Amino acid sequence: MVRRYRSPKIVADPICGIIDITKVLPIVETKEFQALSDKRQLGMISLIFRSATHSRFVHCLGAYYATCVLTDRWFLEGIITQEERDALCVYALIHDVGHPAFSHTTEDFCGLDNDAMTVEMLTGELGGVIASLGVNTELVIRFAKKEHPLYRAVHDKNLGTEKLDYLVRDGFYTILSRPVGVEYLRKYIYYVNEQVVIDEKVVENMLDTLTFYMKMYKEVYLRKASVIAQRMFQKMLYHLIAAGELAPAQLPYMTDSELIGALHQSREETVCLLYRRIFKERNLFREGVVIRPERFASETRIANKHISVVGISQQEMSRVVDAPAFQR
Repeated sequence: MVRRYRSPKIVADPICGIIDITKVLPIVETKEFQALSDKRQLGMISLIFRSATHSRFVHCLGAYYATCVLTDRWFLEGIITQEERDALCVYALIHDVGHPAFSHTTEDFCGLDNDAMTVEMLTGELGGVIASLGVNTELVIRFAKKEHPLYRAVHDKNLGTEKLDYLVRDGFYTILSRPVGVEYLRKYIYYVNEQVVIDEKVVENMLDTLTFYMKMYKEVYLRKASVIAQRMFQKMLYHLIAAGELAPAQLPYMTDSELIGALHQSREETVCLLYRRIFKERNLFREGVVIRPERFASETRIANKHISVVGISQQEMSRVVDAPAFQR
């Protein structure tokens, strides 16, 4: 008698290594999750860092892998139940399914944010697929709504599995660098009194990770060219919507390619101009205006750059910082 074995379904990932998705394959095969393969993790930043074309699909797989490793340990130590372990892993896998095309670049045009869209999708066919695997869908929804404190295992602002994954992944594909000791740090993460905490012996590793996070903001996420590209794209999208060629409600269900196709087909003059400058010429706006306190205005390095520096008083700076537009 020949015994048949079920072949595992695995993904080879440059960050995590081999990721076994056999248990969650029905979720991965849903249209909601497959759409993530055509949604870039870093949006317009790939115009500056050309290798940064990784998708939310691979990021979600990375978050799933890290959460499985973490929650396996928590379950064995009696910190969480098997039901909570399974629901957390699924939540890590699908936490980004609500992102629209080009993610945060277009999110302000959508009626719902990523979390709200994720919850909406969980109440539909996606939720049914999750339930068919024996996972508590209601618990997954509570995590997505941030009603159950265990959601922090995935979304904690400092130690969440999805944050650590995108930090390592984004660094790898942009500045060819990673935070030091993340794998070691993960071995000492615990859940105590409804908070995600670390053992004191890895405090230095945590500080290294936070330092790297600030470095990524300075060199990648808020790089001037990245911000300019994002603003140009938003301006283009605004005119596309204003011309009646796209409804904001469509964005959460579109992939990057579908949105680029809509922009390419537009007949609106401003959209055509910006589309050509961004995607065909990579001719980004170059004039920048920097507002600084007067005593720091001369410290901006503007050699060979199209930057105008405006120095304002401390009182004026306080009014700018306290303006309602910056409090949203």
